[in-house]
Amino acid sequence: MASKKKTIYEWLSTRVAVNIRNEENYALKRNIRFSYAQVLVVGTTFFVLFSAFSLWMGTKVVGFWYNPREDYFNTKRKVIMLAMSLDSLKEQIREKDIFIKNIKSIIETGETSKELEVETQVKNADSNVIQSQVVDLDYLPEVDSILRNEFESEQSMGAQKLSNNVDLYEPVLFPPIDGIVTENYDIRKSHYGIDIVAKIDEPVRSISDGVVIFSSWTFDTGYVIGIQHSNNLVSFYKHNSVLQKSIGNKVFAGDIIATIGNTGELTTGPHLHFELWFKGKPINPKELIIF
Repeated sequence: MASKKKTIYEWLSTRVAVNIRNEENYALKRNIRFSYAQVLVVGTTFFVLFSAFSLWMGTKVVGFWYNPREDYFNTKRKVIMLAMSLDSLKEQIREKDIFIKNIKSIIETGETSKELEVETQVKNADSNVIQSQVVDLDYLPEVDSILRNEFESEQSMGAQKLSNNVDLYEPVLFPPIDGIVTENYDIRKSHYGIDIVAKIDEPVRSISDGVVIFSSWTFDTGYVIGIQHSNNLVSFYKHNSVLQKSIGNKVFAGDIIATIGNTGELTTGPHLHFELWFKGKPINPKELIIF
């Protein structure tokens, strides 16, 4: 009589026993019982997990070795940063050229060239006031470092006396701001200027005619503006809240150049730190200006 053909359910539910015996004496060591359904479930689960793990590993390895999308965005980001750096370098070179030409013109003739005045007016036609900008404290401009090394890092620098400088001559020097002097010039403390306290938002004015040679933010003294006057006299106005002139601008005595503030690390409150430099050395502002 022919055997009845088993259905799939019967085949899957068929139980199998596997006996493991010792080869020498055929003693039974282990007996494993299972059904075909259990083998199918375990095998399918292992296959799915192994496939998923292989796919994940392949994606990670390929992404680590080569990812065209990531390379594309990295390259694009670098190109944008290089373009911004190039624009910044061009602007710095242009400003330095203006500064050098103005200084040369002041030394030779005592006045700025008409060509530079026209260029400055065109540049600032649409923006007469420079508002406070977001500053990266981890980065300081190169021009800031140069000025700092030139004017503030030389501790052995001696004070200049007015009586010893017969070639220093300014017809009239105006006070930069109306206020009270709270700290005087003291070269022994490396305090190369005077501190003046005034009303909030009080305008800071140029002490004499000249050309702006520095207008930027520094870590220690906040927003700073520097003006080159005739006869090698330079004035600096520090800790401002707003700068209203930029490099290359020609200013006249009494022109508003900034607003008093409290910016920078080396400040304890709203005030103006004012300095005068003659031939690269500091002088006491009170020797030239009545405050």
